Amino acid sequence: MSHFLANPVMSQGVFWFNPSETFVDVAYPSSTSSLSGPTTHWISESGLVDLFLFPGPTPRAVLSQFTALVGRQQLPPIFSLGYHQCRWNYRDERDVAAVEGMFEQLDFPVDVIWLVSTIAIYGRDVGVKH
Repeated sequence: MSHFLANPVMSQGVFWFNPSETFVDVAYPSSTSSLSGPTTHWISESGLVDLFLFPGPTPRAVLSQFTALVGRQQLPPIFSLGYHQCRWNYRDERDVAAVEGMFEQLDFPVDVIWLVSTIAIYGRDVGVKH
């Protein structure tokens, strides 16, 4: 999105829809150039060129035009915004309960306690010596 600071009601957006690696070169004109503003050069490694222009004229209008095209993000589940506790390889249920109990004792809100299993990751319990 570009926004002209000299005129706060002049904004527009560009959406270059291409999944391949893309480079955008932004060049500002020299004092001897006849160009009045920056120029851009867009290069994608492969794929089709789908270019969408959003005329604005305000930043809010550009965002509305963009989300009308691609959709609006759903709000995440409320628990995902809270504190997540994770520690590598809790020893047993009592260990997890002790950690949760300490959060309760300190009146510290915790929404999720992740149980990371070495068995799920490595296919065996790496904490146990055979």
